[in-house]
Amino acid sequence: MVEMPPALVIIAQVFIGLFSGVLGLILATPIMVIILVVVKMVYIHDILGDESLKV
Repeated sequence: MVEMPPALVIIAQVFIGLFSGVLGLILATPIMVIILVVVKMVYIHDILGDESLKV
């Protein structure tokens, strides 16, 4: 499970849904989860060296 703010889910669904239609609306949340995990793993853990955040 990934903790993601509800506002981020709604914003992702609106923007990705606008650009990609119904398929984008369905896949908006999984796409945002992938982006969130990659940012946490690559940027926060590797570049900043912060190990306190869980993925």
